[in-house]
Amino acid sequence: MKSAIFLGAMLLGVSAMADPAEVLFNNSKVGQPVYWMDGVTKLSNANFVSRMYFSTDGSSFTPLGGTFAFNTVAAKAGYWSGNTKRLEFPDSVVQGQTVTLKAVVWDSTRYASWESGEAAGWLGSGFGDLWSPHGDSKPFSYTAPIGSNPDHPELYYITGFQSFALTTAPEPSVVALGGLGVIGFIWARAKRIV
Repeated sequence: MKSAIFLGAMLLGVSAMADPAEVLFNNSKVGQPVYWMDGVTKLSNANFVSRMYFSTDGSSFTPLGGTFAFNTVAAKAGYWSGNTKRLEFPDSVVQGQTVTLKAVVWDSTRYASWESGEAAGWLGSGFGDLWSPHGDSKPFSYTAPIGSNPDHPELYYITGFQSFALTTAPEPSVVALGGLGVIGFIWARAKRIV
């Protein structure tokens, strides 16, 4: 009898451990929209996508799940479209573990991924459109709930997520390279004059 109880407890423990750690990637559930660059107009453009990133050390972030377009319906502006996105963490993140999350947003018609936009310094398509609009939320903590809680989806909400506005500011490395180029140009001109 004791061995049957022990075996049952072991099986129950193994099945609980098999459940993946999850998060519901839905900014409308927490009432935190994403804004256009003016900080007032809610983003409503299907070209813009959002994606969740996570970090176990608070510094290096890894993409989690796919990308999700924004609503184009005025009443739902500022929120990514579709139903709640249930995202599963990789096996390296377990239930009960606290991780750092952030959401990123960019124009998917200009860059296929957040990483490609960063690598290009978010350059736009030319004069008058020097840098491509993009943005990311402040990183926030999230603890993956333990066990399966289908009756309490609020446990999986991104409650630490805060609204943010897009920007066109270039990455600091682009500004630094541009500044070095200007200094080099001025130095070269000064050498020729003297």
